[in-house]
Amino acid sequence: MNSKNLKSVRVNFNLRPAPEDAKDTALNCVIRWNQQKIVISSVERIKPSNWNPKTQRAKKFAGHTEFNTRLDNIENDIKEVYRTFINDENQYPTIPHLREIVKNKLAGIQPAKKLPLTFFEHVKEYIQQASERENPKTGRKLAPVTIRVYNQVSNILKEFEQYRGKAITFEGMNLAFYEDYKSFLQYNRGYAKNTVGKHIRVLIGFLNDAGIKGIELHKDLKHKNFKGVTDPDVKNIYLNDAELELIAGLDLSEPNKYIEITKGKESNPTKVKVSFNSLDRVRDLFLIGCYTGLRFSDFTTISRQSIDIPNRLISIKTQKTNKQVVIPIHKTVLKIINKYQDLTENSLPPALSNAKMNEYLKGIADLAGLDEIISKSKTIAGKVVTRNYKKWELVCTHTARRSFASNSYKMGIPVYTIMGITGHTSEKTFKNYVKLDETEHAKIIAGFWNRQELKIVDVQ
Repeated sequence: MNSKNLKSVRVNFNLRPAPEDAKDTALNCVIRWNQQKIVISSVERIKPSNWNPKTQRAKKFAGHTEFNTRLDNIENDIKEVYRTFINDENQYPTIPHLREIVKNKLAGIQPAKKLPLTFFEHVKEYIQQASERENPKTGRKLAPVTIRVYNQVSNILKEFEQYRGKAITFEGMNLAFYEDYKSFLQYNRGYAKNTVGKHIRVLIGFLNDAGIKGIELHKDLKHKNFKGVTDPDVKNIYLNDAELELIAGLDLSEPNKYIEITKGKESNPTKVKVSFNSLDRVRDLFLIGCYTGLRFSDFTTISRQSIDIPNRLISIKTQKTNKQVVIPIHKTVLKIINKYQDLTENSLPPALSNAKMNEYLKGIADLAGLDEIISKSKTIAGKVVTRNYKKWELVCTHTARRSFASNSYKMGIPVYTIMGITGHTSEKTFKNYVKLDETEHAKIIAGFWNRQELKIVDVQ
């Protein structure tokens, strides 16, 4: 939560009920904030006849100026300790906490000096506040999956601290620490290069936040080598137009027919039966992703209001980037909309979880005969490991988005036009989605050459 969004405190002075001619009566201080209230009793005493309840200050009498100054000082002190707490803690104080710091302030008791946070205390605080933190690019709250990643990175850092036998401190975060931690992730945890990079980038996020809060960091954090590593050569697949037609052409209309698919980790796979009815829904949802370029979180949540049939457009604000995109409705998507017309609220297939869709998609791609052998290499524990897969084994929900980007690029659609639909703001990031191999790039160039030669012949 941003401290700028936290509301201020209100301070009032209320005289205890008493007759007008009564002697000095206790004046209470009432403090209200965030729908909470505390009362500090008897901060002053005054005759009821000398008190103005509308202005909440003393009327004119001998010494009234000094009396009102004391009330002003009390109000200012309360507002000061409240603002300090808000700025330091980035959250509202509880009733007991505010009561304690106000009473100490009014009594002239200095608060105990706050010790600097340890590294893991800071990380714990960072994660606790994560549910209220906003993505600076989108202004939206962080997703629960992001918080789970933060917790995972924190746990691995604790494991590294134990393995290393030395406490992790802010001042110890130098290049030597970086190399040791990276080596631990690669060799002890056996992580692939991109996973190592993800852990380091989250760590850098922890440290940058500490720097913003005034914690002194090691100068090596600014070194060009203190960064998250990436493996740009990881080979992710896409499905070309012919393969998408094979999937679209599958007859999954028999509701009582089943196939057996493999689920779970490679080390402990299990077999389950899945009905054609479920596969049909997953196939249709996947094709919507392939012909819209949307992420799973978006193509499974398209509302009826987002679909403009007369103009053949889908207009949707994407969940991850909060960016409005407008997408033409492909003939395959229109066919699916007609198929589910009046069967669902949005005339689209009901969504399954991402995990189930990934499992079912592999069975669908297997049925479609996508048996091409794909060799995938990645760096694990510092070594390049290569394994052969059948293409159907690699199909997942994100294959849809890569397929849209790659097929659109192959058609010669301008990159920035495709980015306008996928929502990418960086051409570098977008190019990670274009998964053409060297031969396909060569065919694109040859196609342009052939068209140019035909133009020359026509001119002659």
